[in-house]
Amino acid sequence: MREKMIHHFTYFDDVILIKPFCLDDAGKHLRGEDDEIRKWLNEGQVSTLESVRNWIQSWQDDGTVFPFAIWIIEDKTLVGMVEARTHWQTIEGLEDGDANISYCLYPDYRGKGYVTRAIKLIQGFLTTKGIKRAVIRISPDNVNSLKVPPRCGFQKTGQVRTESGEVSIIFVREIQ
Repeated sequence: MREKMIHHFTYFDDVILIKPFCLDDAGKHLRGEDDEIRKWLNEGQVSTLESVRNWIQSWQDDGTVFPFAIWIIEDKTLVGMVEARTHWQTIEGLEDGDANISYCLYPDYRGKGYVTRAIKLIQGFLTTKGIKRAVIRISPDNVNSLKVPPRCGFQKTGQVRTESGEVSIIFVREIQ
């Protein structure tokens, strides 16, 4: 029942749509994972079908992690993900009313503007959750990803050092 309820959160433009991942998408998402995704989002760890399903299920379990699948409308191809995390207390550099946005595209779909579109779309969802600011945290070494936030209207506001000692550059956008 809850899985059906969350699917009304579908957002689209003329090229892509984002909608909550369903468990049936887990295998497709896993096949799209490459070393680049593992390095920047999985701390180098290889995902398993079980770990991807658990991540998808997290929407229903605690209501603070919202993984959306990015689909090309024209050919109904899953090309990546955009995710919002609203448990700001556990994420360095966030404040009350913030949501952390992360994203990835599968290798064949990078550099085509899909992530820029997805980030713009997920902000509509965040307003339904009462989020005031969207935050993107990126390693200074992730050169390609550093180009994305400014394209989406985010401003660089500084950097933060995580508990593990890594530095992240902080980009912020007011959404309410």
